[in-house]
Amino acid sequence: MDVHFMAAISMTGNLLDAVGGLYLAYDLLGGEKGILRILIRMVNYSILIGCIYSLVLGLRFGIIAGIGMGTAMAIQLASAAKGNVESQKMIMGLAILRSLTIGTAASMVVPLGHACVFGLFVLGAGFILPWLGFSPGRLYVAGEKPTFTKDKLIFALMLTVILSLGFGTVGLIFGGEPAFLRLALKVAVTVALLTTVLGAVSPVIEWYADRLPLKTIGHVGAVLFIIGFFLQAVPNLIVLLDLKL
Repeated sequence: MDVHFMAAISMTGNLLDAVGGLYLAYDLLGGEKGILRILIRMVNYSILIGCIYSLVLGLRFGIIAGIGMGTAMAIQLASAAKGNVESQKMIMGLAILRSLTIGTAASMVVPLGHACVFGLFVLGAGFILPWLGFSPGRLYVAGEKPTFTKDKLIFALMLTVILSLGFGTVGLIFGGEPAFLRLALKVAVTVALLTTVLGAVSPVIEWYADRLPLKTIGHVGAVLFIIGFFLQAVPNLIVLLDLKL
């Protein structure tokens, strides 16, 4: 069996153990309105965002983008769920987080200099778009079923157009370099797909994050912990039993 695949299995087990342990430690982390509510959002959005980015831009880009962008989305929507108005400090912090995330992820597929420019553009967009009213906080709705409205569709299309023009301009700065322009187009398409999907399914995630019962959280944590334990054991068993896979 390929060593990279074995490492992926082991890391998946570690991740499930960590999340399961945090779920089980729910009461120690602040109760119903504590950090676990943000954690639930963070895990769900990171997986969703990471999968979509991975489909379009590759696994390495997807993993980095999923963790960073999912964390930013979770923090922003958790704040929106409390009815808080986004402060300048929050906008600045989230812009920096998204900039570092996309810049680091882009460095996996384009030269470092190009990735830095990408990151700087995301930083600028992170400051300007909220000022124009284009904020993920507008996606916040809590409901039992996926929903999609005309406003969300317009939001997704306008955000895609703005980012496409921005990334395209940045690409032209580099003389229309094909690799950079392809990445710019892929990122713009991914944002369109991502915003559309998040607009539809975020009500379900928010509903569960706000209403998940304590007993259910404990059960989910125990199951994740057990699955993670067995996944971590798989590579060791393959070696110990000399299995040829």
